[in-house]
Amino acid sequence: MKQNKNASFPKIHVLTRPDVNVALVILKKSNKATGFFELNFSNHIIREGQWIAAKVYERRCDLSEDGKHIIYFAAKFYKNKNPRIWTALSKFPYFKALDFYDKGNTYNGGGIFLSKNEYLLNETYAQTELYKKSSFKVTRGKLNNVLLDDETEGIYYPRLIRDGWKDEGAVDDTRFFKKVYKNYEIEKACCINASGVENRSIFYDINTFKINGEIKLEIESDWMDFKNEKLYWTDKGKIFYAHLKTIEDVKLIADLNDYQYKPIIVKYD
Repeated sequence: MKQNKNASFPKIHVLTRPDVNVALVILKKSNKATGFFELNFSNHIIREGQWIAAKVYERRCDLSEDGKHIIYFAAKFYKNKNPRIWTALSKFPYFKALDFYDKGNTYNGGGIFLSKNEYLLNETYAQTELYKKSSFKVTRGKLNNVLLDDETEGIYYPRLIRDGWKDEGAVDDTRFFKKVYKNYEIEKACCINASGVENRSIFYDINTFKINGEIKLEIESDWMDFKNEKLYWTDKGKIFYAHLKTIEDVKLIADLNDYQYKPIIVKYD
C-alpha cells in the first residue's frame, strides 16, 4: 500500500542508536517551533522533553551511542534583526545546552558523535565557542569521505551508514540506502525537492518495506526502521509499529498532531 505525502502534517524525524532502547523524536510544528520527545521502545511511552522557538535542522543532529546526549543545529530568524544560529550539545531529551557554538550562517553546522566521548563539530566555516561544560572531546571540520562534503548529507548519510544502512548509490538527486533483517528489507530513497514542490520539505525520504522481496508498505516518511523484532515508522504526524510476523496488525504509539510549543524549564544536576 502506497501512502500519500505528509503535506499538511508536522514533520517527525527520529534519532536512534542500535544498542539504545530509547529514541529522540524531533517534532517540527513549523520553522518557529520544534519539540524534543523521548520514545521508549520497551513500553512505547512517549515523554515530552523540551520545546524551542526555533527551526531545527534535524538532518544535522545526532544522538550519542549511549542515548544520553544530543547534538543539534538550530536557528531563530527575525524580521528586523540578524538571525541567531547555533550548534549545541545537550542532555537527552532537552535543548538546554551544555556546549554552545555561535554561528553566523546556516552553512554546515550541527555534528555527529565519533565515539562515546568525542563528537565532530560539522563546519567548513568556523563556529565560535561561547561556552563548553561537557567532558566531550571536540573535533572540528568535515568527515573524510567523498559522500560527506555536501551540506545536509554530510551528517545524515554517514549517520545512516553508521547505524546499519547500506549505501546503494545515487540516481540524479536521489540517494538510495537499504537495511536488511532476516527476510525483511527497507529501501530508503533520500530525495531532494529540487523543483520546489509546495508543502514538501527540501529533503524528504521514501521508505519501502518488503517481505521476501514483496512490497508491503511504501511511505513518504523520514523514519522507518527495525527494532526488537518490530517495524517502526511515522506517518501524518503519528508514530506506528507492527510485529514483523504480524505486519498487518498495526499499532498506534502516539499522535503528535495536537502538541504545541510551550515553555518548559529544564534544570540539570
